[in-house]
Amino acid sequence: MKKSLIASTMILGMCSLINAQVGVNTVDPKVTLQIDGKPNDTGAQDGILIPRITRAQLVAKDDVYLENQNGVLIFVTDVTGGSSPKTAGITSTGFYYYNNTTLKWTAVAPASSEAKDYGNGSFTPNAVSVNVSTSVDWSGYTSYNYFEMVNPEGVDNSTVNFPSATTITGTVYLFNNCGQILTFTGTTPGNITNLVKGAALHLYSDGTKWYLMAGRQ
Repeated sequence: MKKSLIASTMILGMCSLINAQVGVNTVDPKVTLQIDGKPNDTGAQDGILIPRITRAQLVAKDDVYLENQNGVLIFVTDVTGGSSPKTAGITSTGFYYYNNTTLKWTAVAPASSEAKDYGNGSFTPNAVSVNVSTSVDWSGYTSYNYFEMVNPEGVDNSTVNFPSATTITGTVYLFNNCGQILTFTGTTPGNITNLVKGAALHLYSDGTKWYLMAGRQ
């Protein structure tokens, strides 16, 4: 009888743990996992340390990231060495999540506070039409933030060299007003290769890298 009571108590306790919300530094968690810091303790290092890994190490793990790992978050510390189709989008150190729909690791976009005029209503368009070619000198367009891409009369599909993130900075919009498909050469955010007529990209450059904020091909 005593053994049965102990076993029953253990089972009930396990069920309680399985269904409970978990709290760290709190006895009253409000969500599945709540972690409270110690802001008044000057000796405590608050924060959550996400697993850190190099791109080369991640390439070696390609086969273990499948549907059950969709949404997992990591921090890439080094991008030297080769890449794979899954890790092709990892071009700099930082946070990435695995998207099983695209079968690719995707960079976490910068917060709006990092994006200067993105999201706070202060964006003022300064538009210019750009006659597309494969050798556009983007250094002549640094004062603009809205680019309407147009092609020579009588030409449908066009190709343009994508602007460098070191040349055009801040929040910009790129709108395809060409006859049909606009194809890009060079480094593009999100591996975008082209835009159909009427489509646009909302981009942000921090001076070293492009971030795709919104848009469609």
